[in-house]
This record gives sequence, structure tokens and C-alpha cells, in this order.
Amino acid sequence: MDHTSIVIKEWQHFDALVNGKNSHSVILTGNALTLPDVVAVSRHNTPACISSATIESMQRSLKMLQARICDGDIIYGVNTGFGGSADIRTKKLVELQHAMIRELHYGVLPPGERDHHIPPLGACLSNHHHDVMLDAEIEKSYMPRSWVRAAILIRINSLISGFSSIRPAIVERIISASGDLSPLSYICGAIQGKSSIRILSKDNQQLYADSALSNHDLEPLTLQAKEGLAMTNGTTISAAVGALALHDAHGLAIFAQILTAMSVEALHGTVESFHPFFSEIRPHPGQWIGPILEDLVLAHQQISVECNSVSDNPLVTSEGEFLHGGNFQAKAVTSAMEKLRQGLQGIGRMLFSQCTELINPVTSRGLPPNLVVEDPSISLIFKGTDLNTAALVAELGFLANPVNHVQTAEMGNQSLNSLALISARYTHTAVEVLSQLMAAHLIAVCQALDLRAMHVQFLESYRPQFHNIKAPNGPIRSSGNNPEALDELSELLWSRILVSFDTTTSMDAEERFIAIVKSLRPVLLDHTSLNKAKDFITHLEEFINATSLSMRDSWCSHRDAYLVHGDATTVLGTASKAVYTFVRHSLKVPLMETKNLSTPTTDEILSGCGVHGTQAPTVGLYIGAVYRALRDGTLAKVAVDILKAANSS
Repeated sequence: MDHTSIVIKEWQHFDALVNGKNSHSVILTGNALTLPDVVAVSRHNTPACISSATIESMQRSLKMLQARICDGDIIYGVNTGFGGSADIRTKKLVELQHAMIRELHYGVLPPGERDHHIPPLGACLSNHHHDVMLDAEIEKSYMPRSWVRAAILIRINSLISGFSSIRPAIVERIISASGDLSPLSYICGAIQGKSSIRILSKDNQQLYADSALSNHDLEPLTLQAKEGLAMTNGTTISAAVGALALHDAHGLAIFAQILTAMSVEALHGTVESFHPFFSEIRPHPGQWIGPILEDLVLAHQQISVECNSVSDNPLVTSEGEFLHGGNFQAKAVTSAMEKLRQGLQGIGRMLFSQCTELINPVTSRGLPPNLVVEDPSISLIFKGTDLNTAALVAELGFLANPVNHVQTAEMGNQSLNSLALISARYTHTAVEVLSQLMAAHLIAVCQALDLRAMHVQFLESYRPQFHNIKAPNGPIRSSGNNPEALDELSELLWSRILVSFDTTTSMDAEERFIAIVKSLRPVLLDHTSLNKAKDFITHLEEFINATSLSMRDSWCSHRDAYLVHGDATTVLGTASKAVYTFVRHSLKVPLMETKNLSTPTTDEILSGCGVHGTQAPTVGLYIGAVYRALRDGTLAKVAVDILKAANSS
């Protein structure tokens, strides 16, 4: 299945989940969890439940474990130590599980009321103390809520497969409480009601696990043999974080194609480069972005498999055989994430090239420098955007590097590590960076499309006025009053004006239109149909002065009117029109001009009399509005709707 088909199919399922079109919640069976299920539950609070058919298989594997223990068998993590300490034996099975969970609580967290408190420091040391909130250290200590919810969902889906030998009560409690050892240990600690574990409630209140369970009349669970190991040993956190990153990357990949189409329109490109003949003789699923989409398809397969896999160790087969292996190795997640980051960098490089071509008058085919509406000598509106996008694409290049810097860990037992969670975290960073770049590009391309539309509409309105030179009493008179010769001359002059418009974009209006009309001199002097009477030069200068003044006044009037009522949709293609409308009308992001961006005074803000009432927007704040629409999924919905319409036509 190609990337487009995957996205459309997955989005239809996701749309049904978040809009309540399904009559039931996400039902976990151990082998049918999809990416839309993970996103809907983790980000949109779609309910999930466990299939009753899984309980029997869980109980069967649990009985097999109990029988092996009674027979005195040695089973890793049940009556042995862990990792490099696996040679240690114990009969204290419950205490072993508690010890493992407790020792895995090594995360660095913000201070709480039950934490260790440092006594007051002496004056010498206190003077060197600063508030770590200034460096946002507190926020870095938490995993986002969506990551945790996704991890809980995937872990339940893994444990209910019936190969981990744990009680159904464990997964039932996890869902009611709603290689990733340490993060999973905190989830396990929460269902035990550990007084040292803090959890975040739905209303963003921090509670300790014992208090949270008590508030909901839930008894803490006491872990039995193997249950702590089954809860913590696996790829769940990595798969969860990777699944969310992949979902976001799919949306960005679709939107990148739409942005490219918009950029082609804004740059006056042609459809020739997209002729199907090229794909027929070189049958890749695309050119620059095609290989990226292929990588996304493979990453999708890898993450989908991981979300429906049993990844702890050891495991019990249906026949009762206990098997030990490196089943918790998360290289598949790492592989998927590194393909994502490289793909995101490739998309970023492509979009940066498009964006900088729009801003640069040398490459934009007639757009003004820095995409300014007013005179270029007094406005630099998109200069900062050009600098910003260059920095962002450089950061994407850094993030595209593989995460492979590791030494042997855990007493030499972990000699080869996937570092999947680190890779997934950096992939989320890459998604955020590319989203910022895309937001800036989208603002710029909408500006360019408005400038194109404003130019087209001006030419349409001014052309009849210019063609009045054909009138008998006009400033240019023909020899013998030949109407056909005048028509030919008029078209020739108009075509010359169109060329001059493209080559004078860096000039202010005062000089620009004089230069445009003066470019007609060679045509008029060399044209054989004109009367070369002795007063011809005088009439020519009169024509230049009158026409340049007329053109400038008409241009300025038209520009001022467009700034108030302008709309580019009449000259846009289907995809560009949909996105442009979303930006201009749904997000209320206007065409950028100095007046819109001038800083209001304090009195104007307080009285609401500023250009934007009580608001004081900047280019960056408008980009921020688009960035949030990219990150919260609303622009992805617009993009997928465009994709579905194009795919069905």
C-alpha cells in the first residue's frame, strides 16, 4: 500500500474515532491496535477497553508460571536477579519484583512535598544559587501526557496477548488508572499506590499515587511473581512515542506536497515537471519526496508491528514452554525513527528552497523583495523569515544524524542498545522544527499568492485604460490613422510593460512606474507606423509622463483597496484555494503589511483602538498561530481532505 492510501485509510478510521462515529471504544485484543487507535486514545481521550476473549489466555499463561514455580524451575526474573545479576537466586519472589520496580525509579523529577529536602545553604553557596525555572528545567522532567497514555495503551495490548504470565487484574488496574525500564516502572509504581510516585490528574493536578487511588476508591495492587518484570521490560514507551511522531510525520508529508503545489503557483511554475511520462519511464513513486514517502511506509509497518507485539522477557508459549531471549530489543523502533528524521530533513530542505526562492526577487519571477506590499525601501517583512527558515533547516540536518553513541551498559550485560526512546524523542523535536519551518513557509506562500493576485487584478483593471492610446487624440498618433497598426503597437507595448513589471520589483512606486513606461521608448522610436513629425519627441515625453502617473496612481489605489478587501481565491488551484482560505479566514492571518505589524502604543492597547484592537501581533506571532494549527491536527485535517478529494477525482 502506498503512502497516500495508508494516510487516507488511517485517517478515515481516526476521523470515526474522534467524531464518535463508532458505537464502541477502542477494543484491545493484543493484535489489532492501529496508529489511529493510539492517537485517538492518547490525544483525544477516546475510551479503550479489553476484549473479554483475552482473559482466558492470560489466566492460562499465569497457571503455567505457577506450575513451573511449584516444580522448582529456575526462571529468569522470577527467582533470579536481573540483567548482569541473573546468576543470583532467591525464593522471595514478591520482594524481588518490588525491589526491581523501586530501583528503577531513578528519574530526575521536579521537587515534591514528600521528596528529600536540602537544608539551608550557607551565604557563600546561596549567592551562587539561581532559580532553575529560568531555564525551564522543570518542564523537561516530565513526559507529555499523550506519551504516557499511548504507552499505557500499547503495554496493555502487549500484556493481554497471554504470553507474559501476569494476572488480568494488572491490566484492568492500568486501564482504570489510565528497553523502557524506568518510564514503565513509574506506571507500575502508580498502580501499586506507591507514596513516592506522583501522577497527573485530568485537571492537571499533581497527586501522589496512594492519594489518587484512595480518591477513586481503588485498592493498591501487590505485585506477584514476574509481574514487575513483565510491566517494565519491553519497547512500549519507545513504540508509543514513535507512533505519535509517525502520525505527525504523515501529516507533514502530505502538507509538504500541498505547500509545493502552492509554491509552484506562486512562482509561476509549470505542470510540465509533473508530467506522468516521467513516472512511466522512471517508475519510482515520486522524485524528491517519493523516496521519503517510501521510508514513511516502511516506518509505518515497523511501528504498527511493534504496537501489536509482545516485547517482554521471558515469555511462555501456548504449550507452556518458557523462552528467554533479547525480545525487548527495540531496534525496529530506532530504524523507523531514523528514517523519519532523515525524511523530515529532506522535506525541510525542499521547502526551504521553495521559500527562499519566493522571498528573493532574483528567483521569484516578479515578486517584490522580501514579499513586501509597500515600497521595498521601507519594508523588510519577510527578511527575518528567510533567516529563520535557514536556521531551522540547519537544525533538521543536525537532528537527522543517527542515535548510536553508547557504551556497554548494566555490568556488561547490555552490550548492544537500540536507544529507541532517545531516537523517538529527537524525532519529536524534528517534527516540531519542521512544523515551525512549514508555518513560516505557509505564511510566506500565502503572501506571495496575494501579491500575484493583486498584480493580476491590477493588470486586468488597468489594461483598458492603457489601450486608450489608440484614440485619435491620444498622445501617440499613427501615420494615416491605421487602426490595425495601433492595435499591433498597443499589444507590443503591453507585452513590454509586463516584462518591465518583473524587472522593477526592487524599486519604489515613485521611480518604478517611470522606469516601466520609459522602457517603451525603444519600441515607440523604432515602430514604423508612428508619425515621425518634428513634435513626435514632445508627444512621446508627454505620453511617458502621463502614462507613468496614471499607472502609479492606479496601482497605489488598487493596492490600498486590495489590502482591505483583497482575495486571491479566484486565481488559485483547488488545493491552494483550500489552504489559503483556511489561513486567511479560519486562522484570521492577514496579508502582511507595515500597518498590520506596527507596534501599538500602550494607550491604544488599553483602549482597544489599535489596528488589531487589544492585540499586538508580529510576523512571528502569526507564524505561531499557523504552527499551532499544524501541531494540533487542524491543518492535517485540511490536508487530508484535499488529498482525499484529489485521490477520488
